[in-house]
Amino acid sequence: MLVNLRSLFKSGKVGEFIEKVQEFEEELKNSDEGLILIALKDTLKQDLEKARNILEKVKESSLSSAQALSDLGLAHFLLGDFEKAEKILKKALKFPDVDDALYARLGALYYAQGKLEEAEHYWERALSLNPERAEILYNLGVLHLNRGELEKALDYFSRALK
Repeated sequence: MLVNLRSLFKSGKVGEFIEKVQEFEEELKNSDEGLILIALKDTLKQDLEKARNILEKVKESSLSSAQALSDLGLAHFLLGDFEKAEKILKKALKFPDVDDALYARLGALYYAQGKLEEAEHYWERALSLNPERAEILYNLGVLHLNRGELEKALDYFSRALK
């Protein structure tokens, strides 16, 4: 079930993700990974205090995959706790199941902090795993546009539209 819920979230089906998490919330409360998904749902619904309270219950040491740590890091990022998000997302890099979403989240975190070199590095790593990911291509286009690198920006925007 966790994998299916993560897939909904990663594919941008936010409404369906929220609906399914609500449907299975009682069952999800029984694991730290489930609590993270509930906190993400609450964050998306703008119930930030509830999300923070749920995340306080999560035992980071119980998480044994890059996916779970990536979700936890994302929740902290969305709540504005960049320092904690970075610590958790970097820890996730040590696991074998690293995917493009983890790199994309690190890129977004660094971009939000104005750390453009780091953002570019992690977005490029995400593209190395998923060269067609329009969101990352778009983000890199915006990054290069903001730097005044118009040709690079246009290239990324064009690739994002394909």
